[in-house]
Amino acid sequence: MRDKLLELLSEKNDLRALPELVLRIDAEMRDEKSDILTIARLIETEPALAGKVLTLSNSAYYGGGRREVTNLRAAITRLGFSVLREIVYTIEMSKLFGETEVVARHMFWKHSVAVALTTQALTKWTGALVHEDEAAYLSGLMHDTGVMVFSYLIPDEYQDFLNNISEEEIPLHTQESEAFGIDHAELGSFFIHYNWRIDESIIQAVRSHHSPLDVIGVDNRIAQLVNIANGICNSQGIINGIKVYSEMFKDGRWESMGLTQEETDNIRNLVKDGIDQAEELLSG
Repeated sequence: MRDKLLELLSEKNDLRALPELVLRIDAEMRDEKSDILTIARLIETEPALAGKVLTLSNSAYYGGGRREVTNLRAAITRLGFSVLREIVYTIEMSKLFGETEVVARHMFWKHSVAVALTTQALTKWTGALVHEDEAAYLSGLMHDTGVMVFSYLIPDEYQDFLNNISEEEIPLHTQESEAFGIDHAELGSFFIHYNWRIDESIIQAVRSHHSPLDVIGVDNRIAQLVNIANGICNSQGIINGIKVYSEMFKDGRWESMGLTQEETDNIRNLVKDGIDQAEELLSG
């Protein structure tokens, strides 16, 4: 089955590529010569996205509560490029696979956003470099993409698998490997590599988020943080929509990360806020 899945990945022409608009907006935000007007005009070509960006800029989670912003350029200024990039990727990615009867779509993306925000928070509290902060969010957001790829490539087989999944303390990725010869982490990394122009460090973090010690260097650090963030969110009941034994975060790990009690409490509170923030991002 592993070979069949990898063959389908390379052969299917209708696999979900990231919209060209997302890549163009991202490229403009990385270009030092670019300006807000150019980015605003790109976003305006997608009215639904433009409306969402404007709405979010006035929400409590993204700087609202002050003077209401009524135009896109002001909204971008308020949000900043880094947050805008996260919003654009989140909104557009959540549309890619559409509705599916195999996975609870809203729960899936709510979990993905929560893991993204938690991973990002952990990088900040553990001394992240600037490029790690961005990679952390996108790695968290994309970490379970393989679940959607399974349900997209082989919906009937994956549904049968989920219907008969073991309720014992065996994680989803382990059961996937036994059933298909590949788990959602590896399948997702192959999918992203083939279809999305994404930094290799993010692909490696997605691939290794259940086994972060398998990679070396910065990639290892981000994979470890995604692994921890995933466990924290699972422990808070923010699951990806598949009811199976999930790896949980054990409280003793806070100390091993060198975090103070105050920092630990701050991260817990951020996770709770992240649930509401995810709802805000995914609504409408």
